[in-house]
Amino acid sequence: MHFKSLYFDLDDTLYPASSGLWNAIRDRMNAYMQRLIDLPLPEIIRLRQSYLEKYGTTLRGLQAHYEVNRDE
Repeated sequence: MHFKSLYFDLDDTLYPASSGLWNAIRDRMNAYMQRLIDLPLPEIIRLRQSYLEKYGTTLRGLQAHYEVNRDE
């Protein structure tokens, strides 16, 4: 699937917090990490948060510690 544009709503400008967008993103990231590194969900949540704090994004943390296809 190819996209011409991506929109990031980092301050709830496009979608209200009540839309559940951030919960959906968090759930998908958790599921991706579980497939990638096969840890229990509580450990995935802790690891995701630590990568976010240390690297600025979860993906960057995954790239630093695991072989990750960023296009996936």
